[in-house]
Parts: sequence; structure tokens; C-alpha cells
Amino acid sequence: MARPKRVRIIKKIREPSGVWRFASLERIGARYGWTRGPGVISFEWWQGKKRRRQTAGQTPSEVLEAQRRKRNELIGQILSGGAAPPLSAVTASVVTVASMSRPLFFRASRSYQSRLVLHSDKTRR
Repeated sequence: MARPKRVRIIKKIREPSGVWRFASLERIGARYGWTRGPGVISFEWWQGKKRRRQTAGQTPSEVLEAQRRKRNELIGQILSGGAAPPLSAVTASVVTVASMSRPLFFRASRSYQSRLVLHSDKTRR
């Protein structure tokens, strides 16, 4: 059975002796204790037998969002059998959304304009 994928948030801090090291953020219940000191916030995960690290962001919200995205990506790889989704499928979905947005915009604007005309006719009387 595959282990559940964990994505830990870590911070590279400088100790008083001048040595840089990675330290896990402290947890307070289900929340993280964010420190204001200097350092780089990253997250790490295991890919097979190798530990991987990636910079996460500057603010707590950016870091939590990056952690969520990486966790979902790893879960998706497990469900798809380890293969990443083809780029053409992602590009096709973006193009489809973009091509559909223009007709939807015009339909909504016509509907809004017709309501404006009806409203202005009522107020003139």
C-alpha cells in the first residue's frame, strides 16, 4: 500500500553560530506558528527514495496555497499511476474556456442592456 503523500512546510533559518539549517514550522493544533525572523520558507516531500524541496512563497497564504497545490499534484500522480497529465489536455481546456468566454460575455451584456432599457422606460413615465 502506498504511503500517504505529505508536504511539510520548512524554513531555512540561520542559527546564532552562523550555520544555516532547515527547521519545521511549529504547529499549534491544526495551524502553523509563523515566525517573523529572516529565512526562506519552502516545502518538502518524498518522491520515491529522494527528498525534494521547493521554495513556497513569502507570505503564509502563498505558502499554504503552494502546499495545497503540491499535495493535490502528488495525489493526482498516485491516482493516474505516476504519469503527469499531458500538456495538450491542459492547453485544450484553457483554449476552450477562452473561446467560450466571448459569447458568454456578449450574451450577458445584451441581457444587462435590455434590463437597463426596460428600467429607463419605467422611470421616464
